[in-house]
Amino acid sequence: MAIFITRQKKMDDSYRKVEAMYRKGLSTDEIAKAVNLDRMDVLDIEQKIYHLDVRARKFN
Repeated sequence: MAIFITRQKKMDDSYRKVEAMYRKGLSTDEIAKAVNLDRMDVLDIEQKIYHLDVRARKFN
């Protein structure tokens, strides 16, 4: 269970960094190298950001 908590905390800490780089237009591979996360973790965060953007546009 400690591994999951550590991984989840690492992703939470990196979320803002990934979001900033994603909005600047960097590729997934560039973000993964800069933030030191797996490519799949970065894709997961990007998917969440995209979903929140779509949801925000829906209500505006």
